[in-house]
Amino acid sequence: MWKTALLLLLGIIIIPFLAFKFNEPLTDHQKVVLTRLFILYIAAALLCFTVSTITGNFSQVDKLWSIMPVIYTWFISFETGFEPRLLLMAVLVTIWG
Repeated sequence: MWKTALLLLLGIIIIPFLAFKFNEPLTDHQKVVLTRLFILYIAAALLCFTVSTITGNFSQVDKLWSIMPVIYTWFISFETGFEPRLLLMAVLVTIWG
C-alpha cells in the first residue's frame, strides 16, 4: 500500500515539476489561475472532509466527481476571458457532466 501511495505522490509532484521545468515558463496570469484553482481544490477537499466527518458518510467526494470538472473548466474559461478553445472545452465538459 505504501508503495502505491509513494508512486502516486511522486507522480503528483515530479511529473508537473518536470513538465514546467522543461517547457516555457508560466506567465503571471497562468500562475494566478493555477493558484486560484489550487485554492478551489483545497476548498472542495475541506468541504468533503468536513461534511464526511459530520455525517459519518465518507463517500461525499463521490457526489462531486461529475460536478467538479464542470466547475474547473468554467472557472478556467472565465479566468481567461472565455477564450474560444477553453469555452468549447467547458461546454463539452458540461455536456459530459
